[in-house]
Amino acid sequence: VLPNGAVWLPNLVEKITDVISNGTKPILVDKKLIEGPNPNERGKIWIPIILALQ
Repeated sequence: VLPNGAVWLPNLVEKITDVISNGTKPILVDKKLIEGPNPNERGKIWIPIILALQ
């Protein structure tokens, strides 16, 4: 029992269920954001230009 007379366990469970059932939207995470940029894609544009200059 808390100093204000409230029983703490039922209040805790009530607060947890309020937070869970809040209905907030989930966070969307992009796959590219996790994996990062593809290092193989970085210099591909220069290959035909270098071959043409040779």
